[in-house]
Amino acid sequence: MSNDMQPYIFDVDFWKSEIGSSKRSHEPEIAGSAIVGPRDIFRVERTRDSIAERSDLGQSLPTDVFVMSLGEPRRPDVTKIGGVPYRPAGMPWPRCPTGEPMTFVAQFRFTESHDLIGATPGEILLAFAPDSYPAKDPSDQKFFHLEWYPLGIRDLLQPAEIPDSGWELITCYGQRYRTFDYPDAFDAFADRDQGCYVPVFVGTKIGGAKYPMEDSTGLAGELLCSIGSINPDPMMSYSFANTPKALGLTKCMEDRYKLNWADAGLVSFVRLPDGTVDWEVPFY
Repeated sequence: MSNDMQPYIFDVDFWKSEIGSSKRSHEPEIAGSAIVGPRDIFRVERTRDSIAERSDLGQSLPTDVFVMSLGEPRRPDVTKIGGVPYRPAGMPWPRCPTGEPMTFVAQFRFTESHDLIGATPGEILLAFAPDSYPAKDPSDQKFFHLEWYPLGIRDLLQPAEIPDSGWELITCYGQRYRTFDYPDAFDAFADRDQGCYVPVFVGTKIGGAKYPMEDSTGLAGELLCSIGSINPDPMMSYSFANTPKALGLTKCMEDRYKLNWADAGLVSFVRLPDGTVDWEVPFY
């Protein structure tokens, strides 16, 4: 890993000294939550540690989870939600069957995660969608438009080239945190408030375990990556890694500070046995 990627690594020691890894008196009494900021990471890991002292969590699968910072990153080729995609200039913009422009939702950088997911068609994956309400049915197979790109593109898309799709969503980027999912440990956390968030990380991540489908169905393949909903805590400091002060309820209600996937909270991109990528929406 090059030194210029260091700002995009979640520094556990720094965050332990900055906010502490133990629960504060005014934090809610919950076991876990979807991952947005650094406190969310420590909440999940703290709960896991308390259970692991007396219970075997079973199979562990390594995963790269992304702790979010608000705004555009300095590098164009990192994992991010919204904003300006890492994409060659001058290319036609993806459009819906109706002709309306799709919205750039997320991009993933796999360069540092190949030990988890193996080879990929490119180093950067872009995901576009028409709206935030994916409904998996036979007529909706092309809800997401995906594009792969290599690193090193010099003539990149400029913000003025992005068409207005009418869907405003957050712009944020990730710091990569290497940890584990425990897909066999849901029962161990079932009696904890929001314990469903603890065994398998819910958020923007690469590799690891798929979140189980509500009806025990799901695509036959391995998790490539997932896009989590973004709902920052309005009353806590560091709801994002670069917001030391609480954002407040008014800001957090604005579309430019959040991303919600309908009622699901998560979209998983799954690599099928033939190498193609499909998607599913688990409900939790």
